Amino acid sequence: MNKYRLQIWQYDRLWGSFESEGPQAKFAIQDMHHRLPAEQGFQFKLFIARDEKRIIESGPAGIRLLAAEVLYEEMAWPLLIHQPA
Repeated sequence: MNKYRLQIWQYDRLWGSFESEGPQAKFAIQDMHHRLPAEQGFQFKLFIARDEKRIIESGPAGIRLLAAEVLYEEMAWPLLIHQPA
């Protein structure tokens, strides 16, 4: 299952990011893209989670996860839109 991050811009100003994962992630990303039309100045950058960085602690009680950071890689729109669900 993939995790996606969509960066949303309007007139070259960053609005924020939308993240989606799970069985309907592709649909959610595509739906968000269609709701914010280019005619109104919206632009997007799409990223897919490719890896994860983890900080762990090892002690007498065992190993414990302290933090995790998802690492994203930018991808082109056609790769997402034309893939089967």
